[in-house]
Amino acid sequence: MNNFKKPLLVMTLAVSLSLGANVSFADNENNKSETNVKAILDNSSKTETTKIQVKLDENNKVISNKNQNNKEEKKEAEVKSQKSAKTERIDAQNRFETAKKIKEKEFKNADTAVIVNSNEFSDSISATNISNGKSPILYTDSNKLDNLTKEALNGIKKVYITGGEKTISSKVVKELNGLGIEVIRVKGKDRYDVNAKSATTSHPVSNKKQNVVIASGENFADSISSTSLAKKKNAPVLLVKKNEVPKSIKEYLNSFRKKGLLGDITIVGGENSVSKIVENELSKLAKVTRIAGDDRYQTSVKVAKHVGVNSERTIVASGEKFVDVLAASPVAQKYNAPIVLVKKMDVPRNEDYKTQEQKSNSVESFFKQNKSNIMYTMVFGGKNTIDNFVVNGIKDLLAGKSLQAKPKVDALVNLPKKQEQQVQEETNKLDKIVELAYKQLGKPYVWGTHGPRSFDCSGLTSFLYKQAYGIGISTSSRAQASYGYKVSKSNLKKGDLMFFATGGGGISHVGIYVGNNKLIHASTPSTGVILSDINSSYYQRTFVTARRLLG
Repeated sequence: MNNFKKPLLVMTLAVSLSLGANVSFADNENNKSETNVKAILDNSSKTETTKIQVKLDENNKVISNKNQNNKEEKKEAEVKSQKSAKTERIDAQNRFETAKKIKEKEFKNADTAVIVNSNEFSDSISATNISNGKSPILYTDSNKLDNLTKEALNGIKKVYITGGEKTISSKVVKELNGLGIEVIRVKGKDRYDVNAKSATTSHPVSNKKQNVVIASGENFADSISSTSLAKKKNAPVLLVKKNEVPKSIKEYLNSFRKKGLLGDITIVGGENSVSKIVENELSKLAKVTRIAGDDRYQTSVKVAKHVGVNSERTIVASGEKFVDVLAASPVAQKYNAPIVLVKKMDVPRNEDYKTQEQKSNSVESFFKQNKSNIMYTMVFGGKNTIDNFVVNGIKDLLAGKSLQAKPKVDALVNLPKKQEQQVQEETNKLDKIVELAYKQLGKPYVWGTHGPRSFDCSGLTSFLYKQAYGIGISTSSRAQASYGYKVSKSNLKKGDLMFFATGGGGISHVGIYVGNNKLIHASTPSTGVILSDINSSYYQRTFVTARRLLG
């Protein structure tokens, strides 16, 4: 009996219970403790074999029942888990403020940053190689550092900028130097050369095998989705053309292959983005795997499944605008978190697809399947990028609820595949004309000329449409104002033409809208081709109309 008088006794009993079953200890002298244990057993299932751990105090009274405690602890854990689940929108007035918020929230102690042109996708995606989850990505205009970006640079000692001087001018570099910041420019002859050099910066040749992730240099959605996968694989994102592996990318790959150090190659995106031709060429260098869905949303889900869900972060971003998700990419890399793309007005649903395999890779299915694992969802972008309906839909899915009925007005919901491809093609076209417009900055204004060395205002816009799309339009600003259809100033998108009455009479000036409230135009002989803010008092006062020629 001495053993029963120790301060605490733990006994584990494996008992087959049946109706009216009795339990007794080897020593029957302590009927009181026997009765306490029997009471516990009687509350258990009468037909199961149950392992029960019972604790007795020094007076042989039952003080805990491990079987009951396990159930209680499990319930408490479930309640705690539900309470800790969080969905947060990272929103701001513009892209500069969004990037600043991300820096202050996630990279407040960083001493290095990467700065990219706020309107230039092609070089910007390469910034994710350099950031690699350790540094924020911030935005600048081509010729001037935004004040919000200056504020975000507090504590930063070194900045990498991606692209040449046409993308980010030497004026910005001087501003950065004036803030006491060391500047390293990663530049090349084109986006692919810049990309290869960014990969060399982040993942130089060493004595270890190097995996790589391949994505389209012309389709932002797939390349953005690939950034978190690249971090997990400790790989750079390398950009290719649809039907060609650019020379600079080949050279980077061969620098590893020659030493027997080229690891696996993963292509992100379907054959409409990276063709079979490219896949076959890459397969001669190393083992190639492709991750692709029927559309960008499915592709993001499939990539997310390869990355894996963790409780720290899940990133939600627009599949239609690259700016917010670019700044969010370092956050995804930091937490090894998946990036899931959504539409502006809806969560891509099971019903949007035909086959069971397609449905299983919808965004709706992703959140349903992972509702118990996703504890913190960050939605990047304001209501104009991702509607509240989408955010609430994600919350419902994580709570085990069904999606609400689709909103009635949504031109992009449930698009047939051909139409969605057309939307992507239009997006690529608009990026192309904006890229071309930026390349004209600084060229002289000469009345009556339409490029390529000099321009007047309508000559510039005529040149851009001819070079970008092969579309011939008049070299008269008044005539150009009759093309396409009218759009409000609040509904402008890249590529729209804006018309002004700068002489006090009718239309006398035209420029091209390039996003973020900015206009590129051939202004005057003293300024040449410049970038202007459409919200400045002068352009607000003289604005007449805007026309959309594409889309």
